[in-house]
Amino acid sequence: MSRANFNALSETDLLKIFDSDPGIAEAKYLELCEKLHRFFEWRHIADPSDLVQEAIARGLSNLQAGKQITSADPAHYFFGIAHNLVKEKWKSRKQEQLKEQDLHPKKSAFMGLEGVEQGIYLQQCLKELTQEDFDLLLAYTEGSAAEWGLARGLQPGAVRLRVFRLRKRIEERVRSRIAMAARKS
Repeated sequence: MSRANFNALSETDLLKIFDSDPGIAEAKYLELCEKLHRFFEWRHIADPSDLVQEAIARGLSNLQAGKQITSADPAHYFFGIAHNLVKEKWKSRKQEQLKEQDLHPKKSAFMGLEGVEQGIYLQQCLKELTQEDFDLLLAYTEGSAAEWGLARGLQPGAVRLRVFRLRKRIEERVRSRIAMAARKS
């Protein structure tokens, strides 16, 4: 809401609800804004800043309309409004309808295997790796392949090339396992 909606009360009058000293009142107002922002963040609200402004605007509008704050701390009044805004936000969320294509899982991009099959084949292939190849793959997936290579005196390009070749070997092993399984059935 704009300041024009609060023309009967001045900005000073509005701040007086927090404290009679303008400096302290402004500090309390800013603290309230920060606390409200955290309140909305903790409740996983997508736009907490907008709701902070909305809570304060509603509270000030109510005060403008003549309502009185009955609690000793005016922040409690604004938190009550914030709580109601959260309820409104959750009530207004529309149920997302599942589309027909969401009901049926898509085929995997990796050789047409289902996720469980991928896991089985991957475990079998990983068991066949040498310890050094396994360590390299583990370091690569953890983001520490460069350190792994430096410890062995390898340049980053050489490490990337080893990972590429290792990946190709694993894919080839999976292909051969799929071919064997197809021949058996």
